[in-house]
Amino acid sequence: MALDGDATWETKGGRLSTKQKKDGEGEAPIALGRVLEEHLAGWIARVERTGHWKRRSDIHQRLMAEVEKIVIRAALEKTNFVQTDAADFLGINRNTLAKKIRAYGIRRA
Repeated sequence: MALDGDATWETKGGRLSTKQKKDGEGEAPIALGRVLEEHLAGWIARVERTGHWKRRSDIHQRLMAEVEKIVIRAALEKTNFVQTDAADFLGINRNTLAKKIRAYGIRRA
């Protein structure tokens, strides 16, 4: 699914990743919100069926952490793990990014 003019996002092994798009290739862009909504609706239904989380307030915190981790990893991969460039891309301070990388245990694959 295309999110902008030169990159696409795809799922690999349950992980969202970017893939560079060549000129003239690709499909029409799909809104990120629509994709997230479809996937999260199914995930939330499974959580409710299994009763995995007893405290509902726990779901929001876990979802936001997972989304943040995915976005940080994608930014790092886009910038070849140059933290200053990734922080600029994300619009956050480099020290904040470094703290989140440590907290999430993100490492170069």
